[in-house]
Amino acid sequence: MTGTRRWAGMTRRSNVQQRRKRTELPRGGSLATASRRPDAPRARSRRHGIQGRPPVKRKRKPVPHIEVGAGIVWRRGRILLCKRRQDAMLGGLWEFPGGKRRPGENLQQCIRRELREECGLPVTVGEHLVDVTHTYSHLKVTLRCYHCRAASGRVRLLGCDGARWVRPAEVADYPLPPADVRILEALSSTTPGRAPCRRPPRTAAPDSAAGKTARRPKRKPIPTLR
Repeated sequence: MTGTRRWAGMTRRSNVQQRRKRTELPRGGSLATASRRPDAPRARSRRHGIQGRPPVKRKRKPVPHIEVGAGIVWRRGRILLCKRRQDAMLGGLWEFPGGKRRPGENLQQCIRRELREECGLPVTVGEHLVDVTHTYSHLKVTLRCYHCRAASGRVRLLGCDGARWVRPAEVADYPLPPADVRILEALSSTTPGRAPCRRPPRTAAPDSAAGKTARRPKRKPIPTLR
């Protein structure tokens, strides 16, 4: 009988200790984290009379916004594409070369500097093509794209994993970032006459007398020996 009472007393003491642990506040914590009841925050809001209030929304931090200068670099009717490094953001994708504009420099200076640092190629910046703004999960980027003409010389892989001169119709075959896809759409919609560094199609000289295209005379067949 004595053993039964002792066991019952120990059980009651253990239950009291468990209830105390449930209500004890941890260091730097709150009652919601200390309680094991799933409806503890709801019961506390009813006790304080704030169950009808909407939840307080936390203010989101502003997304950083950067400005990037990109170049459509032409040479002999082809466009330069550079492959991003694997350890960089969007690594392994192909893009129109360029980079972030530094304080105190204009877009033309930015494009010339980035192309010199990325692939060691001097360029002449031409007319403006398009501005594209794209928002990632943690960053907002505005690409300001310009036509460029490349000088003579080979492309050096200084800040990229690869570089290729591609025909305009073949650019879509390469995996591009979302912002560069929109640049390609703007490039495809431009007229061929306005795109720099493209050779005009060859046309035959008109005949001054007839006012029509001159045709070459047919050659006489070579006689065969019998």
